[in-house]
Amino acid sequence: PAEPRPLPPVAPRVGLREPDPPPGSLRTLDERQSKALLADWGLPMVAEQVVESLAEAQAAAEQWGYSLMLKGLLPGVVHKSELGLVEARVGGPQQLAEAFDRLEAKVQGRGQVLVQPQVHAEYELIVGYLRDAQFGPCLMLGLGGLLAELRPDVAFAPAPLAPARARALLGRLHSSALFRGYRGLPPLDQEALAELLLRLGQEAAARPEVEQVDINPLLIAGGKPLAVDATVILRDAPEKD
Repeated sequence: PAEPRPLPPVAPRVGLREPDPPPGSLRTLDERQSKALLADWGLPMVAEQVVESLAEAQAAAEQWGYSLMLKGLLPGVVHKSELGLVEARVGGPQQLAEAFDRLEAKVQGRGQVLVQPQVHAEYELIVGYLRDAQFGPCLMLGLGGLLAELRPDVAFAPAPLAPARARALLGRLHSSALFRGYRGLPPLDQEALAELLLRLGQEAAARPEVEQVDINPLLIAGGKPLAVDATVILRDAPEKD
């Protein structure tokens, strides 16, 4: 088998230098860094652009159209919505200007503003990877969105997966019938989802420094999976004496 590609260097965060982590410590990549790494592994990611001015945000709107989603990226912050760092369904120039100003005030030169097209999806999934101390590398697939809050529905499997097990993982969800074209919605492309699970399991398990990956949400738009937000946690190797 081919040797795994090395991890790309982590881009510096704007305005705030992180201290060097202690040996063997965990290091959380921000959303942009996480998705850049996963895209390098071949996983489908939503288009996005870091903008430093309203003019750049307006240029992104001209490229993608409205509606848009804006996010504020701050060092060490994973749950952006809880801090008011997500502006969703931005539907016009005035809303864009107001959303950009709010986020720029919150990041205050310590972070970045990210713009991406608002994806209109039929379903939401969550996908994860964890290097468990007892069970080793594991993959997780689950129902996402509001339905997941009402009734958690997840399945686990050791990583990396064989192709047949990747295709079968979706069928282990209680809600699997939902993804076969419920009430006229486009059915989920199960081969595309299986390919995503295969790539994630192979790439992450081949790299002992990858401790955890969370893709939430993984949207299903036109039947195809597309990652909209992600977090990767790395374990830095301890220094040798």
